[in-house]
Amino acid sequence: MAALLRGVGTMVRSWPHCGWAVVGVLVLLAGCVPDAPPSGSAPVQPPAALFGANVGPSETAAGAPAARVYFLMPGSPAETAGVREGDQILTVAGHPVTTGEELLAVMRQSKPDEMVPVVLMRGEEHVELKAKLGRRPPEAEYARAWRDFANQRSAQELAAAAEAERAGDHGAALAHGAQAARAAFESSSVAAANEALAQIGATLQAARASPPVPPEAERRNQRALAILRNASADSDNDRAAAEFGAAIYAAPWLADLYLNRGLVLARAGFPQAAATSLRQYLLLNPHAADAASVRGKIAELEVASEDQTPWLAFVSDWSVQQGGTIRMSLRGHTLTAYVLTPQPDTDQKPGDRICWGTVHGMRFEGRCTFWFSTDAAKTCFGSKREYEADGGITGNELQLDTITNLNFNTATCAINTETRGHRIWLRKRGAS
Repeated sequence: MAALLRGVGTMVRSWPHCGWAVVGVLVLLAGCVPDAPPSGSAPVQPPAALFGANVGPSETAAGAPAARVYFLMPGSPAETAGVREGDQILTVAGHPVTTGEELLAVMRQSKPDEMVPVVLMRGEEHVELKAKLGRRPPEAEYARAWRDFANQRSAQELAAAAEAERAGDHGAALAHGAQAARAAFESSSVAAANEALAQIGATLQAARASPPVPPEAERRNQRALAILRNASADSDNDRAAAEFGAAIYAAPWLADLYLNRGLVLARAGFPQAAATSLRQYLLLNPHAADAASVRGKIAELEVASEDQTPWLAFVSDWSVQQGGTIRMSLRGHTLTAYVLTPQPDTDQKPGDRICWGTVHGMRFEGRCTFWFSTDAAKTCFGSKREYEADGGITGNELQLDTITNLNFNTATCAINTETRGHRIWLRKRGAS
């Protein structure tokens, strides 16, 4: 695997240059997961039932797919039922579980206070338990409690790693360091993650050897490579970055995974996340032969990140005055707003673009879509028309000049006037 990963690094370098049942949509690197347009389905609602285990894909000694328990929230239904960290869950409520997403799906089908069977492997022992599900807290409370827990665990694991290293137990130091890093990823704390990775790097230097590569890390790495071999769109880069991230979560000590993920994120147009991943590569491998070129790439990404910074305050989900919601996305210098929830009386679909174009400094140039809501307009012009748009950031506002009103003859469909106006499109959160 080590030789394979070095080859991966060379291939990628040749390119031009975020709970309780929890159950585990893993935030693989703090603040680094790219957003992408919705697939067309409605936003998935969080489950009402609570299990309280954070899991990731795994494989039993016999080769059966499973979900490894990485973290248990203290006092959670999973912990109360007897589930332990390191267990490999096979089924919950009779449903096979191999990922956090699958466990969340089971929770969506379950109810609070329901007793569900849990089948798992503990080493080579087959274990069957019963868990009484809890009630998932409101989202803000849920996220805050999970973040606090993850921060605390990261600090505890880091202290244990340092103590094991002082005792000369490199294996225990690495195990605790890996858990510290995973917990930091969960809490979205780049500083805590970097501290854990620096500890792991020191342990690897002292041990002069790396532990075996987990099968899940190798599988995810291979999936990322397969995606990259046929990559033709931003979504392919996003998928590859997510696969490298999953491999990192399984094996936080493999430096080349951070390098590859950083270069893919740079290609995808996320310079801040890319620079973070490349810095983490150097934390784990400070004496790498390519350290100087990686530092040069980081400097390049820092400049690109500074160019993006003024626009990041607008990269969010927004409610539209006429109804519906939009999502603002920024990749490199490309700013895009697209439909998340359609406006009433329009033919919008999730994923449709509202405005898109390039940003330079504080200026925007591109196009916007004018959506029609009346039958007469739809009869004459279809559901929408595109127009040029320009504008930029002024103070706390993103302002655009584009068509704001279309006046036409409903009998002949002849356009009388197209009014181009200046309007405040978005205002920074918290700005009055």
